[in-house]
Amino acid sequence: MKRFDYPQCFNAEEVALTEYNTGRQVTYGELATSISEIHEMLQERAVATGERILIMSNNPLNWASTLAGVVTYGATAVLVDSGFSAEQMNDIKTRSSIRLVLDGCHDLLGDEDVCETARQRDYLDLTDDNILVISYSCGKSGGISETKLSANDFTHMVEQAHQRYCKGSRSRNLSILMASSQCGGATDVLTSLALGGSTTILGHAYNSALLLRCLKKSRPHIINMDATTAESLIRTNILPRLNNAGRYGNINSSLTHRMLLKQIRKEMMYALGGCVQNVVVSGKRISPDIEQFLHKIRFPFTTTVQSSSVAIA
Repeated sequence: MKRFDYPQCFNAEEVALTEYNTGRQVTYGELATSISEIHEMLQERAVATGERILIMSNNPLNWASTLAGVVTYGATAVLVDSGFSAEQMNDIKTRSSIRLVLDGCHDLLGDEDVCETARQRDYLDLTDDNILVISYSCGKSGGISETKLSANDFTHMVEQAHQRYCKGSRSRNLSILMASSQCGGATDVLTSLALGGSTTILGHAYNSALLLRCLKKSRPHIINMDATTAESLIRTNILPRLNNAGRYGNINSSLTHRMLLKQIRKEMMYALGGCVQNVVVSGKRISPDIEQFLHKIRFPFTTTVQSSSVAIA
């Protein structure tokens, strides 16, 4: 895993994180300082490798920097989606053996002397079996679903992302848009930071129009969005086109049909910023008809519904 302390391989002036709604940005230099401060705070509390830290913050930039700080320290970041009752939250804290709660009240970003204050630290050794992130989301019938990300799995994800997105000529660094919940987007945020990319965080409350404006401005290579948002965009803006094929000729013609699907795929790629190489659909699995449609037009997408996700009674 790439370490984040300044200075390293990354340009300290490059943007690591952007909060779209406020326009606030965090450079890799500022992020390194924030991570160093988090490491120092965890050391002062004698947090050991593998101990679990619950991260709860409504500030996207503080959340992302805290996530990076906890993971690079060697502790396990515990993330919880909104919507759980107080009883369920207490149950999660008990089951997870939470060592410490970071509520995001600290603001470690924006220090004017970031280059001078960033500290070096000897990193704790991680094995492949170490758990980096545990995410809890609302499962079926109001239950709790737990997903774990191991160091080994994350290493493979970073290597695959590097092979897929970072080799060859590129006019700019890897760009990721996080338009999902914190649980759903954590892995992609960490992957982007590990590869020196730039992550734009849209936040929770947004509509389709705001999402499309954000896509046009950020022009991401990877988009992480929840299944509900993805389905809504397709059902509202794309599928109706298939029922109105007059401008393309006879829909019953197989050749015309293929041309129509190719055109729709092209227009979808353009609407998503024009540079997208993969859309990661997080959370629940998308509906079969939508999944079939995306496969039919050969649209680049993956889902994050993994075998490591288990329901908790």
